[in-house]
Amino acid sequence: MESVHSQLTTNLTDEDIGHVLFTQAATVGYLAAPQRLPRAADRVFRDNETAWRALVGERVRASMAVTLEDFVVLEWVPRSPGLYFTERGVRSRLMAKHFVERIERLGSEERYALAAIGDQVIVYNPFGKAAMLQGGLGTIRLKPRSLGGTRHWLLCASATGIAHEGLPIALPDDLYSRCIERIAERGGTRATLTGRLQFLPEDLSALYADYAGVPQLYLSVEELEFLDREDAERSRELRVSVAVSFRSAFNGRNAIYASYVFFDPSRAGSFQRNVEWMEQTYVAGKYEGTILTDFDEQTRRFAGAPFSLSKVMERTVHTEKLLELQEAGVSLGVLKQLESSILIYNRGVIEMGDRVDNDFSRANIGAVTQGQGAVGHGTVNGQVPPQEQHQKAVTEAQKALLAEQDAVAELGRGVYEALGQFLTLARKIQVDQQDLRTVQGKMKDTLDEVWAQHAAKELRAPILPKTLEVAGAIVKNPVFQDVAKKLIMG
Repeated sequence: MESVHSQLTTNLTDEDIGHVLFTQAATVGYLAAPQRLPRAADRVFRDNETAWRALVGERVRASMAVTLEDFVVLEWVPRSPGLYFTERGVRSRLMAKHFVERIERLGSEERYALAAIGDQVIVYNPFGKAAMLQGGLGTIRLKPRSLGGTRHWLLCASATGIAHEGLPIALPDDLYSRCIERIAERGGTRATLTGRLQFLPEDLSALYADYAGVPQLYLSVEELEFLDREDAERSRELRVSVAVSFRSAFNGRNAIYASYVFFDPSRAGSFQRNVEWMEQTYVAGKYEGTILTDFDEQTRRFAGAPFSLSKVMERTVHTEKLLELQEAGVSLGVLKQLESSILIYNRGVIEMGDRVDNDFSRANIGAVTQGQGAVGHGTVNGQVPPQEQHQKAVTEAQKALLAEQDAVAELGRGVYEALGQFLTLARKIQVDQQDLRTVQGKMKDTLDEVWAQHAAKELRAPILPKTLEVAGAIVKNPVFQDVAKKLIMG
């Protein structure tokens, strides 16, 4: 069953595409030599969340000595370190609950592979899967790098054994050689690690523009003590998530898709089986797709991936590959971000900072966006749209809401969650063969009910700026006329 092995994101919004592709480009930040700041007080952490809260809250800083007590060392590094514990990451994963497609009961192999709770696996629809990816899932494996003139290996330390929740760590060759045999045999090894936090140079901060508020710190490990008790090694299941993006014309036009899969590195065959399934059965078989980004610099997993980690790390990506993305709906803004982060080859080198605006602007790129003042309440034609057309319109609103989650969340507590649940319920309401005013009343009543559950106060005045894309999507659907009047300002 295909849903057992993979989570798919289809028809990604501009923000989704930017997250998948730009995070890949941002990985070059791991190449930088650390900056050293004056010594500060030592800190001890015993769980991922407390450590990340301290980092985000700047209670620990670069150059501080830190101990991670009883953490699992894994060779898979979070693609977006710390995003999982940010407000945005938490909000994205909560939002995914509104987009559950079905829940299935599975056997032990699938349960381990998908990191399920109990014997159940939650299968998200495309918007739920996009929300989970923006919630911090995904890891990568890297080759060694020279940091401060000494070769280091970038790995991850996670108290839970879940790699995308963990903290990036750097091990010099001598400590790495002690770890890697255990990792190869067991998938990970539990240890207490002590070292100093190192801060990436400020000129690389733009590479992390896809999410804000997380200091670009990793732990340069100086001391490592293994926990060799048998119960220590067996008490936690290991979970690693890896993601790819791919290009496909499955629906008759080029589009960008993404998929992620879980595996347990301690279980023989789990990684190979699930990754091969994702590539051969899902991407190539079901979607006839071509993989764009991979997740493993040490081993070449997908032949010809134009944004493979090796090419990103070497900063060598062909311009023509970037230009191909415009045919799949990637916006000019995302393309410029990618271009500014990578050295691009096109029968010669385009230096960092050179622009390729002329190449990108030769075609219409990206989705249609609403300009300032372009969204109004419009004119309702007096007819209820067919059910399929109504559902499609709601789907567009859901996509816009997910893309604009930060802006909507700033409007007030519970607003983002309330809108998400309202759109989910509205999509299920039957509109065929009903009077328009009746349907409009149902939509308004549904909004009122949902708002009372989520928002701090009743919706007494319009709150949604008309310049937001989600506002435009709501206005376009005639059954939302009363909803638009109550939600949208102007």
